[in-house]
Amino acid sequence: MGTTAPLPLPLPAAAQGPAANGQESIRAWTVIVKGHGAVPLATKQRTPKEATVDLRIEEMMELPGPQADAFPTSPAPPGDTESPTRPTPKAPTVEEVDLASGPRTSPPDSAAHPRATYRLQLRNGVDLARVTSLVPYLARLGISHAYLSPILEAAPGSAHGYDVVDPEAVDDSLGGVGALGSLQRALSAQGLGIVFDLVPNHMAALPGENRWFTDVLTRGRRSPVAPFFDIDWSRPDPALKEKVVLPVLGGRYGDLLRPGSARICLSERGVELKIQEGVFPVAITALVETLAEMGREEGRVQASLAAELVADEGPGALRSLQSGAGRGLGGHSAPDDPQDELAFLAAHPRWLDRLLQRQHYQLANWRAGSRYLNYRRFFDVDTLIGLRMEEEQAYRAYHNFSLHLLAECPNSGLRVDHPDGLFDPLEYLRRLRADAGQRWIVVEKILARHERVPPSWPVDGTTGYDFSRLAGGLLINRDSEPALTQIYREFTEERRTFAEISSSSKAEVLRELFAAELESITRILMVLARSSAVGRDFGAHEIRECLVALAANLPVYRTYVRPGLAGQELAAATDPVRRAATAAGGTESGLDPQVLAFVRDVACGTWPGSDDLDVARRWQQLTGAVMAKGVEDTAFYRYNRLISLNEVGDDPSCFGVAVDEFHSAMLERQEQLFSSMSATSTHDSKRGEDVRCRLNLLTHWPSAWGRAVRRWHRLTQGYRSPGVDSNFEYFFYQTVFGAWPISEDRLLPALRKSVREAKVHTSWRSPRDGYEAAVLGFATAALRDPIFRADLERFVQRMTPDWTAMSLTLCLLKLTAPGVPDIYQGTELWDLSLVDPDNRRPVDFRLRSGLVEKLDGLTPRRAMLARASGLPKLWVTATALAVRRQLPACFGQAGTYRPLDIRGVGSGGYVAFARGGSVVTVAPIRPPSAARRHRAAAVTLPMGTWVNRFTGRSIEAGEVEILDLLGGFPVALLTREGSR
Repeated sequence: MGTTAPLPLPLPAAAQGPAANGQESIRAWTVIVKGHGAVPLATKQRTPKEATVDLRIEEMMELPGPQADAFPTSPAPPGDTESPTRPTPKAPTVEEVDLASGPRTSPPDSAAHPRATYRLQLRNGVDLARVTSLVPYLARLGISHAYLSPILEAAPGSAHGYDVVDPEAVDDSLGGVGALGSLQRALSAQGLGIVFDLVPNHMAALPGENRWFTDVLTRGRRSPVAPFFDIDWSRPDPALKEKVVLPVLGGRYGDLLRPGSARICLSERGVELKIQEGVFPVAITALVETLAEMGREEGRVQASLAAELVADEGPGALRSLQSGAGRGLGGHSAPDDPQDELAFLAAHPRWLDRLLQRQHYQLANWRAGSRYLNYRRFFDVDTLIGLRMEEEQAYRAYHNFSLHLLAECPNSGLRVDHPDGLFDPLEYLRRLRADAGQRWIVVEKILARHERVPPSWPVDGTTGYDFSRLAGGLLINRDSEPALTQIYREFTEERRTFAEISSSSKAEVLRELFAAELESITRILMVLARSSAVGRDFGAHEIRECLVALAANLPVYRTYVRPGLAGQELAAATDPVRRAATAAGGTESGLDPQVLAFVRDVACGTWPGSDDLDVARRWQQLTGAVMAKGVEDTAFYRYNRLISLNEVGDDPSCFGVAVDEFHSAMLERQEQLFSSMSATSTHDSKRGEDVRCRLNLLTHWPSAWGRAVRRWHRLTQGYRSPGVDSNFEYFFYQTVFGAWPISEDRLLPALRKSVREAKVHTSWRSPRDGYEAAVLGFATAALRDPIFRADLERFVQRMTPDWTAMSLTLCLLKLTAPGVPDIYQGTELWDLSLVDPDNRRPVDFRLRSGLVEKLDGLTPRRAMLARASGLPKLWVTATALAVRRQLPACFGQAGTYRPLDIRGVGSGGYVAFARGGSVVTVAPIRPPSAARRHRAAAVTLPMGTWVNRFTGRSIEAGEVEILDLLGGFPVALLTREGSR
C-alpha cells in the first residue's frame, strides 16, 4: 500500500520558516505516526527518514473527536452490533490534519493555464522517476505541463490507474509521494507544471485492497463509509435485501459449498473467506452466531468456546490462541485450536452456507450478477463501483489528499474523468471549483455534434474529443460519401444506416449488460405510475420497453435535468428527451403512447411525484453508460463504412466537416472556451491520429480504394473460411492499410478485441473460439502472403506524400487553433497505433530526444528526406510550441481567431486563419497530389511582413499564392516580423 506522508514539495511562502542545518521547515501538522501517537511536526525539523514515515488514514482517523460526527451513517439493521475488525474509517477534520484544511483555501487567481500538455501513461514500466528523467526532453519540446494518468493507489497490477483503491496515497508502484515530490521539483526547475487525472466516479470493488469497500462488506449498511458507495440496499428480493451482490464466482454458488472450495482463515485483517476468486471479509457477528449454532447442533464444545471468546474479545483473541499465546484470555475458557473449528465450518456445506448467508454481501455467478447487481458500476465493469459524490463527506474524504497535492503544486491543473457518471455533475464541479480556485480544470465530456458544454459548469473546457472531430473531419472529402457508401454496401451487403445500427446496439446493451439497472428504474416508475389514476394499469413490461426505446434514441450521452431549472434552461435540458420520445414513438414502434409519454415526463422531471428528480437523475447516469457501451464499444465495430470516423467523440453518420463549420466552431471556442483542451489522440483512441489521417485519404480516392478492396479480396480468397464474414474482411483491409507497417503481435489482439466488441459472432462475455480462430487465421495468412503484402505496400506508398501532408495539417491545426494542445505520449512522431493496449505500449524517448536535437537549422528539404523517422511532425510540433511560448497573447483569452480569405481555383483545398494578429496558419485539407488543380489558390495575408517559420522566407501582406508560400513544405506557420 502507498504512503500518505506529507508531500515533500516546496511550501507556500507563508508556511515556510527559517531553515535549520539545511533542512526545510514544515507546517504545523499534527498527525498520528505509527508507534509514536500524536506528533506536532512543527516542533522539530523533518529528517529524510521522517519525510517518508508511513502515515495511514486509519491512524489519522483515531484522533480525538466523536466518531459519529465524522460520517452520517445509514440506519443499521436491527440487532447488528458487531465491532469493526480494524479502525473505523473516519475523515480527518480541519483541526486534525492540514491535508484537509489546505485545499479549502483557494490558490491565487493568477494560477496559470497550460500552454500545451503532454499526456504520459504511467505504469507498465513507466513510473514517476521515469517521468522525472524525461523533463529535459519535455522542456526542449516546448510543452508547459506534464499531464499524468492517475497516480493514486490503484488495484495491484493495474495497467491504467483508473481502478483506485486508496484515494489518500500516491501509488507505491509509481514511487510514492517522494517520487512525486522529485518530479515536481524537476518540473519547477524547468518552469513546467503538472496536470493530475482525477477519477471521482468510481473505485475498485476489491475486498482487502480497498479499505472503504472492505469495511462496507464487513459491516454492511451500518458502515460509516456505506453512504460513499452507490448501493441500492432495498432490493425487493428478501435474500438480497441489505446485501451487496458480488458477481465474482466462476461457477455457481452451490459449487462454492463443496468441501475444499473455501477456507475460513485468520489474518491481521480479521477473519476472511478465501476462495479461488479472491479473499472476502467475514462479519464477526455472523461468525459468532454460526459457531454458536454449530456448537449446539453438532455438539462441538470447542466451537461454542470460540463463539464466546470472539463475542467478548473479538477476532484478535483467536489469532492469539492460534499463535500459542493468550490462553484463557479475559478469564474465559478457550478452545484448543480455533482453526480446527473454522476448518470444520468451511468443509460442511450446511454451516458454510449459514455463515455466507449472514454476510453483508451475496456471492454470485459473474454472468447472473449483471441481472441482480445492486451497485452502480463504471459502464459494465463489475469490479468498479460507483461513488456518491453528492454526499459531502464522501467528496471530502475522497478529495482531501488530491486537493492537498494540487495546493502544493502551484502550477497545476486537473482533468476530471467521466463526470457524466455522477448524480449531479454541476454540484460536484461547483465544489471542485471552490476548492481548486482558478486552477485549470477540464472534464472528459463527449459532446454530440450540436451539443455544447453546459454553460453553468465552472470548468475551462473538455479533454478535446470535440476538437478531434472538427479537425479530423476537415480532412474528409464530403463529396465522396455516396461512393464510399456504395462500395461498403456492395462488399458487405450491409444496408442499415449508422443511426439504425446505433439505436439497436444501445437497446441490446441496455437489455443485456444493464439489465439490473433497467429493472431498478422500472420498479421506481411502477410505483410512480400506480400512485396516479392515469398510470394505474401501466405494466412493468410496457414501462421497461419505453425506457429502452427512449435510451436507444437519445441523441446525447446524458441530459442535465436538475432541481431549480425553469424556462429556457429547463426546455434546453429536456429537449433531447422529447426528441428521443418522438423518435421512439414512430408509427411502427408498438409502444403505447400514454406509457411512453409517462416515461418521457418522468425523465424530464415533470410527472407529478417526480419533483425531486432522483429517478430522472438516476436515468441520466444510466444513459451515458448505455451510449458508451452501445455506440463506442458496439456500433463503432459493426458499421465499418469508414472506420476513421468510428472514434470516441465522432459520429460516423456525419461525413466530414465543412471549412465554414470549422471556422464557426473555432470562433465560438475562442470566445467561450479558449482554454479547452485540443486533442487528436488519447489513451482511449481506437486508432492513432495518423492512422485516421491515412484512412481519411480514401475519401479523396474512392475509386482507387474500391479497386484495391476487390483486388485484395481475390488475393486472399484461399484463406477465408465460411466463418469469415465480409464486414470483418472490410474492417481488416482498412485496419492494415491505416496502420501499415504492423506486426502480427500488434494486429491480432486489436482484431480480437474488435470482433468481441462488435458482439455479433463473439463477445467478451460469450467468446466463440471457432469464429475467432477463423478470422485471426485469415488475417495471419493474408499478412504472410507475399503478393498481398506487396500490393498493400504499393498502395500505402502511393498515398504516403498525401498522408504526410494531411497528418502535418492535423498536427498544426491542433497546435495553433483555439485551445490548449495536448500531445499524447509519442505522437510527436508518426502515430500508427491501434486500440489499447497497442496505443499504450512503451515509447522510445531516446529516439525522440535524439531527433529533437536535430531541429536547429533544419530545412524543409532535409526534414522531408527524413520523413520515415517522423522528423517533419516533430519539427512542426516543436516550432508551433515555440511560437506559442514566444507569443502567448495571441493564443490566450485576449487573442483572436480570424479566418483568412482564400481565392482562386482550388481554394477549397486549404484552410487559413490568423491568431491575435501576429500568427498565421496555412495548411492543405486536400491531398497535395491534386495541387495542379489548386495552383491558382491564394491567401490574403494581414498587414505587415511575415516570416515562414519553416522556410525562413519573408512575405509581404496581401494576396499570396499558397504553393509559393509553402515553399516545398506541406504546411506554413507565419509570424509577423517584430512581434513579441
